[in-house]
Amino acid sequence: MRIYFFALVLFVFSCKKPQPPVLIDVNVNIHYIDNSSRELFSNGLNGYLVKDVRLYSIKNNVKELIYTPTTSVYKPDYPYGYNIDSSTGRKYFIVFSNVNIVNDTSLIIISLKPNVDDTLKCSFTYPNSNPSSIKCDKVWYNGKLVSREFDVIK
Repeated sequence: MRIYFFALVLFVFSCKKPQPPVLIDVNVNIHYIDNSSRELFSNGLNGYLVKDVRLYSIKNNVKELIYTPTTSVYKPDYPYGYNIDSSTGRKYFIVFSNVNIVNDTSLIIISLKPNVDDTLKCSFTYPNSNPSSIKCDKVWYNGKLVSREFDVIK
Protein backbone atom coordinates (compact mmCIF):
# COMPACT_ATOMS: atom_id res chain seq x y z
CA MET A 1 0.00 0.00 0.00
CA ARG A 2 2.85 2.36 0.79
CA ILE A 3 4.31 1.80 -2.65
CA TYR A 4 1.03 2.86 -4.30
CA PHE A 5 0.80 5.93 -2.08
CA PHE A 6 4.42 6.87 -2.87
CA ALA A 7 3.82 6.40 -6.61
CA LEU A 8 0.69 8.56 -6.41
CA VAL A 9 2.55 11.33 -4.56
CA LEU A 10 5.36 11.25 -7.14
CA PHE A 11 2.86 11.40 -9.98
CA VAL A 12 0.96 14.37 -8.52
CA PHE A 13 4.09 16.41 -7.76
CA SER A 14 5.76 15.60 -11.06
CA CYS A 15 2.90 17.08 -13.07
CA LYS A 16 3.70 20.68 -13.85
CA LYS A 17 1.48 23.29 -15.32
CA PRO A 18 2.42 23.84 -18.95
CA GLN A 19 4.37 27.04 -19.51
CA PRO A 20 2.92 29.62 -21.89
CA PRO A 21 4.72 29.74 -25.23
CA VAL A 22 7.63 32.13 -25.73
CA LEU A 23 6.91 34.83 -28.30
CA ILE A 24 9.70 36.99 -29.70
CA ASP A 25 8.29 39.40 -32.26
CA VAL A 26 10.60 42.41 -32.61
CA ASN A 27 11.21 42.85 -36.33
CA VAL A 28 10.47 46.17 -38.03
CA ASN A 29 10.40 45.90 -41.85
CA ILE A 30 11.32 49.05 -43.77
CA HIS A 31 11.08 49.24 -47.56
CA TYR A 32 13.37 52.03 -48.81
CA ILE A 33 12.43 53.29 -52.27
CA ASP A 34 12.90 56.43 -54.34
CA ASN A 35 10.18 58.61 -55.95
CA SER A 36 10.02 56.18 -58.88
CA SER A 37 9.54 53.17 -56.54
CA ARG A 38 13.03 51.84 -57.24
CA GLU A 39 14.70 49.86 -54.47
CA LEU A 40 17.37 51.88 -52.66
CA PHE A 41 19.28 48.80 -51.48
CA SER A 42 19.93 47.46 -54.97
CA ASN A 43 23.39 48.57 -56.06
CA GLY A 44 24.23 51.67 -54.06
CA LEU A 45 24.53 53.93 -57.09
CA ASN A 46 21.45 55.97 -56.22
CA GLY A 47 20.76 54.44 -52.86
CA TYR A 48 22.52 52.67 -50.03
CA LEU A 49 25.07 49.92 -49.66
CA VAL A 50 24.23 47.37 -46.99
CA LYS A 51 27.86 47.23 -45.85
CA ASP A 52 27.77 50.95 -45.02
CA VAL A 53 24.63 50.91 -42.85
CA ARG A 54 25.06 51.11 -39.09
CA LEU A 55 22.54 51.03 -36.29
CA TYR A 56 23.08 52.81 -33.01
CA SER A 57 21.06 52.43 -29.86
CA ILE A 58 20.48 55.34 -27.53
CA LYS A 59 20.48 54.64 -23.82
CA ASN A 60 20.82 57.39 -21.21
CA ASN A 61 21.66 59.83 -24.04
CA VAL A 62 24.65 57.71 -25.10
CA LYS A 63 24.93 56.58 -28.73
CA GLU A 64 26.28 53.03 -28.99
CA LEU A 65 26.96 50.97 -32.13
CA ILE A 66 24.79 47.87 -32.27
CA TYR A 67 27.22 45.03 -32.80
CA THR A 68 27.43 41.52 -31.38
CA PRO A 69 30.87 40.05 -32.11
CA THR A 70 31.30 36.54 -33.36
CA THR A 71 33.15 34.34 -30.90
CA SER A 72 34.20 30.73 -30.94
CA VAL A 73 31.06 29.93 -28.95
CA TYR A 74 28.48 32.40 -30.25
CA LYS A 75 27.91 33.25 -33.89
CA PRO A 76 25.07 35.78 -34.24
CA ASP A 77 23.05 35.62 -37.45
CA TYR A 78 22.89 39.41 -37.74
CA PRO A 79 25.70 40.95 -35.68
CA TYR A 80 24.80 44.52 -36.66
CA GLY A 81 21.11 44.18 -35.69
CA TYR A 82 19.62 44.16 -39.18
CA ASN A 83 19.09 42.07 -42.28
CA ILE A 84 17.97 42.58 -45.86
CA ASP A 85 15.19 40.26 -46.99
CA SER A 86 13.87 40.07 -50.54
CA SER A 87 11.92 36.80 -50.29
CA THR A 88 8.63 38.64 -50.96
CA GLY A 89 9.93 40.34 -54.11
CA ARG A 90 10.53 43.60 -52.23
CA LYS A 91 13.77 44.39 -50.41
CA TYR A 92 12.99 44.98 -46.77
CA PHE A 93 15.53 46.41 -44.39
CA ILE A 94 14.67 44.45 -41.24
CA VAL A 95 15.63 45.97 -37.90
CA PHE A 96 15.70 43.77 -34.80
CA SER A 97 14.47 46.41 -32.39
CA ASN A 98 14.92 44.79 -28.97
CA VAL A 99 18.17 46.50 -27.95
CA ASN A 100 18.78 48.62 -24.84
CA ILE A 101 15.14 48.66 -23.79
CA VAL A 102 14.42 51.29 -21.13
CA ASN A 103 10.89 51.76 -19.74
CA ASP A 104 9.58 49.30 -22.36
CA THR A 105 10.96 51.34 -25.30
CA SER A 106 14.04 51.31 -27.47
CA LEU A 107 15.49 54.12 -29.57
CA ILE A 108 17.63 53.30 -32.60
CA ILE A 109 19.41 55.58 -35.04
CA ILE A 110 19.62 54.13 -38.54
CA SER A 111 22.69 55.56 -40.25
CA LEU A 112 22.16 54.76 -43.93
CA LYS A 113 25.29 56.65 -44.99
CA PRO A 114 27.18 59.69 -43.69
CA ASN A 115 24.75 62.49 -42.81
CA VAL A 116 21.67 60.36 -43.61
CA ASP A 117 20.25 59.29 -40.25
CA ASP A 118 16.75 58.26 -39.28
CA THR A 119 15.29 57.34 -35.89
CA LEU A 120 13.26 54.30 -34.98
CA LYS A 121 11.48 54.13 -31.64
CA CYS A 122 9.68 50.97 -30.53
CA SER A 123 7.51 50.23 -27.54
CA PHE A 124 7.24 46.69 -26.23
CA THR A 125 4.76 44.48 -24.46
CA TYR A 126 5.39 41.14 -22.81
CA PRO A 127 2.59 38.79 -23.96
CA ASN A 128 1.55 35.30 -22.86
CA SER A 129 2.29 35.99 -19.19
CA ASN A 130 5.80 34.83 -19.95
CA PRO A 131 8.73 37.07 -18.98
CA SER A 132 10.76 35.59 -21.85
CA SER A 133 8.23 36.83 -24.42
CA ILE A 134 8.55 40.24 -26.05
CA LYS A 135 6.62 41.99 -28.79
CA CYS A 136 7.18 45.32 -30.52
CA ASP A 137 3.68 46.76 -30.52
CA LYS A 138 4.21 50.39 -31.62
CA VAL A 139 6.75 51.94 -33.97
CA TRP A 140 7.68 55.56 -34.63
CA TYR A 141 9.86 56.41 -37.62
CA ASN A 142 11.37 59.89 -37.42
CA GLY A 143 8.72 60.73 -34.82
CA LYS A 144 5.74 59.54 -36.89
CA LEU A 145 3.67 56.56 -35.71
CA VAL A 146 3.82 53.84 -38.39
CA SER A 147 3.04 50.15 -38.72
CA ARG A 148 5.77 47.53 -38.28
CA GLU A 149 6.06 47.22 -42.06
CA PHE A 150 6.19 50.42 -44.06
CA ASP A 151 7.67 52.21 -47.08
CA VAL A 152 10.13 55.09 -46.84
CA ILE A 153 10.54 57.28 -49.91
CA LYS A 154 13.94 58.96 -50.05
